[in-house]
Amino acid sequence: MAVPEKLYTPKEAPVVVGLKKKTLDEYRRLEIGPEFIRVGSRIFYPESCLLDYLATCPRSVARRNRKQRGA
Repeated sequence: MAVPEKLYTPKEAPVVVGLKKKTLDEYRRLEIGPEFIRVGSRIFYPESCLLDYLATCPRSVARRNRKQRGA
């Protein structure tokens, strides 16, 4: 039996990808952010989709977010 994949809520996912919740919500609306699944009215981000999104992000986005956090 396979281990189920971790699903992140819209409140948890921004921490993983380094974006604000509002930005991630807007990306979802514009269909430019990480893939998500909808269960009824609830939204979930599979961990693999968040990691895939990070792997395909332009490096300048990641670099800018790191500077904002003080790194």
